[in-house]
Amino acid sequence: MNRRSSTAITPGKWTQAGLCVVRHQPGQAAPSTEPSSRAPLWLALYLARLPLEAASAPAGHPATVIFEQHGQAHRVTVANDAASRAGIKPPMALAAARALAPHLRALPRDQASEQKALKKWAAEAMRWTPRVSVVEDGLLMEITGSLRLYGGLRQLISLVRDWIEAETACFQIALTPTPASAILCARAGQELYVTNRRQLASHLHDLS
Repeated sequence: MNRRSSTAITPGKWTQAGLCVVRHQPGQAAPSTEPSSRAPLWLALYLARLPLEAASAPAGHPATVIFEQHGQAHRVTVANDAASRAGIKPPMALAAARALAPHLRALPRDQASEQKALKKWAAEAMRWTPRVSVVEDGLLMEITGSLRLYGGLRQLISLVRDWIEAETACFQIALTPTPASAILCARAGQELYVTNRRQLASHLHDLS
């Protein structure tokens, strides 16, 4: 998962089928490869710590979680690093989390603030493409028509990355030829860039 840092993406290999895969590796140049067709390309941004950031949870607090009501129990939605190191992880019951970290700070999830932040970022992302959608925990952008305007895939991804790094401390990016697969890869922590639909299935299989 990405945090505020200097990051880039490096090119993978082109297969005979024309698949371009690039993976994130800090400190190296972004890829020069471009998609081989004008098929739609979807860029998903998954914001894993959005509930913590929307609740204004202090970054330096020893252990903090966001919780929600599930049936008769409060359950952890997301935990910060300190809470995770204590063994707390979603969807653990809040009572069990407190047993692991007696001084745990627990904040109720503020979905209204999350949606406000997502809508703000969606409006800003329209500088690159008018086709921006808010999903439950991130953004989805159809970027094919913007590639030439912004100098190609490498340059556009770098611009989006620089922007989102300035907005949030934790994010994941994935690009694929379909919207659902882009969201799936990003949520799974697979920072994968696939520009050819024919090879998409093999990469999705790796997530199962």
